[in-house]
Amino acid sequence: MSDLTVSKHFVQAALGGAERLGFDTREMLREAGISPDLLRIEMARVSSDQFSHLMQVLWNRMGDEFMGLGPRRARTGTFATMCALVIDCPNLESVYRQAFQFSRLFEPMVSMELEIGEDKARLVARMEGEINDPSFFLRESILVIWHRLGSWLIGQPIELEKAEFDYPRPPTATNTGTFSTAPWRSNPTGLPSPSTNASCLRQLSATSRRCGNS
Repeated sequence: MSDLTVSKHFVQAALGGAERLGFDTREMLREAGISPDLLRIEMARVSSDQFSHLMQVLWNRMGDEFMGLGPRRARTGTFATMCALVIDCPNLESVYRQAFQFSRLFEPMVSMELEIGEDKARLVARMEGEINDPSFFLRESILVIWHRLGSWLIGQPIELEKAEFDYPRPPTATNTGTFSTAPWRSNPTGLPSPSTNASCLRQLSATSRRCGNS
């Protein structure tokens, strides 16, 4: 069991779509092993295992990996299917480009697009349609998931130089895990995007591994 904990802010943000759609979120919490009364405590935290279990409950109960926060449903198994399609790609660049091509098959599109310059590479959020995500949970989750997918494939963390968002830095920014060590920049005219060194991306991509080599 992990010793990591998660702020109640993220628990409440994750439940936002389910609450809006009329699901019994107290029952969802109990199924995940979280007491609903715990969220009444200002500084409450849950274990990472409890939080992961809550995500599974939300996806399965709602049949939506976007948890009611996106512009459409993402049926349970969508992300796993995408991973199965990219697992044999020869490098990280092709992983992200293939993943983007898969994601854009669904409308409205919710995806991350890889952009590579002379010395920088970044993943840029591409989200179409109306998003019901007042706490920015879905947007930040997608950035984290796509970054961690690449890190898992190469067997080591991809170091980020910065993370840009199209909204002001929230008080909970220090709890965002992957992005807590990367400088947070607010860019109202841009789209959420983490950036890394392009040459590093290309070097690391050569070590891309298959699922069974963990």
